[in-house]
Amino acid sequence: MLNLKHALAGMGAAAALMATTGVARAELNEAVSFEAGVDYASKYVWRGIELNEDFVVQPSFTMNWGNFSANIWASVDTTDFNDRRWDAQEVDYTLSYNFSCGNIDYSTGIIYYDFPGTKGDSATREVFLGMSAGNCLLQPSLTVYYDFDEANGFYVNAGVGHSMSFCNERLSLDLAANVGWGDEDYHDYYFDGNANRPVRNSGPSDLKLGVSATYALNSAASITPYVAYTTLLDADLRDTASDEGVYISGINFSYSF
Repeated sequence: MLNLKHALAGMGAAAALMATTGVARAELNEAVSFEAGVDYASKYVWRGIELNEDFVVQPSFTMNWGNFSANIWASVDTTDFNDRRWDAQEVDYTLSYNFSCGNIDYSTGIIYYDFPGTKGDSATREVFLGMSAGNCLLQPSLTVYYDFDEANGFYVNAGVGHSMSFCNERLSLDLAANVGWGDEDYHDYYFDGNANRPVRNSGPSDLKLGVSATYALNSAASITPYVAYTTLLDADLRDTASDEGVYISGINFSYSF
């Protein structure tokens, strides 16, 4: 388009156009940012459900453009736990819109869950709406998810946390606690397949407690070791998943540009 405008314009108009385009590109470059990261974790546990009890590698890539963001995330098995070593068992695609109103931050969007490393067509989709107050002491957050594809059910996650900075703010220690709740349809879809009896109740799903320490290597890169404990809260859910509580440890490396 720029070449076409140059062809149609005179030298003076072309110079003005180039100046305007330069400003637009500068504004665009300021608005667009990227973040790449990778986790190496001892297990993969999702909403209290242990999907892999062995080590996994979980790469992630995010593009932010103004209030919009697009993310792709994957979980890759490093062992034969799911019969396919070094294969992506799950790939998630997320589009979201983020904004603030007063002291509350909001995020809404859609997630597409794909499972290329599993047999059959088990992909599904969720929409979500989340809110958080990062400036408060306990940093409360609440996110509501609705699976409108396979489960046709709601999952709600509420959390609190606290962050402390050290070493001229290059090091931060973060504490977090999250509780999940699922409705009857959500529990029926994710747990009924492994149950000797159907799981047909709405109620608490899972609990997760975590601590992490983030160290800024420079203005763009950081490294974060972490450890967490997660368990299913409902007795029927624990029976179907043979859950006695799981400890997870790992390390994350991220780079922003």
